[in-house]
Amino acid sequence: MKVGCIGQATAKVVSSFQKRVDFLGQGSSESVALAFAKEISHDDHVLFPAADSAAPTVSRHLYPHQAIQLPIYRTAESPPQQLPKADLWVLTSPSNAKALSKVNGWPGKSKIIAIGKTTAAALEALDISTYTVAWEPSERALADALFSC
Repeated sequence: MKVGCIGQATAKVVSSFQKRVDFLGQGSSESVALAFAKEISHDDHVLFPAADSAAPTVSRHLYPHQAIQLPIYRTAESPPQQLPKADLWVLTSPSNAKALSKVNGWPGKSKIIAIGKTTAAALEALDISTYTVAWEPSERALADALFSC
């Protein structure tokens, strides 16, 4: 069985236990999924360690028998009691958006950058419609989003 990880942090944790990661995807979920699908054969089975709330983006591009998405951690909302004043918030996940939305007065006049479509969708669900979306989870995409705010 092969092991596929999305993001360096997940790969680092998996490597500390299993010592082998066959594929490390970085970038947008869609581009990672397409790249990964080219790397495996029809007979391969792939384990995807992920958050319990992770969307099965990569496994949707594989045959149903190939992908096993295994929840290995849970993201928990932990809204701070107070927030510092900020001109800009960078949200990396839907759980970030949900947690911060519980803080009275957020986002105020601050600008928001959402990393990814699922984070943007979470903002929309919270009736926050003024934000910029980074085109992928990378430093370059974040810089592009920052300069377009």
